[in-house]
Amino acid sequence: MKKTIASVFLILMCVIFIIGLMLIFSAPSLGENARKDYVGFGNSYEPYILEIIVKETIRSYQLGGLIVSLISGFGILLSEHTLYK
Repeated sequence: MKKTIASVFLILMCVIFIIGLMLIFSAPSLGENARKDYVGFGNSYEPYILEIIVKETIRSYQLGGLIVSLISGFGILLSEHTLYK
């Protein structure tokens, strides 16, 4: 029973880890989408504002992906330790 729960937890943590990596690597395109949305709403087109929006959006998604990946990576290590103990 314990190994079954640990193996399910391992699979879940691997999926969450992959989601975190996808967030990290897709952050630039998400930043560009934020820029397009900002301009699309009829807001002023000032280059320094757009640059700030893109940089901060990219940084936010990368940080979120990093946190998700670190937590799930730690979960992978714990579940592997439980499985192979």
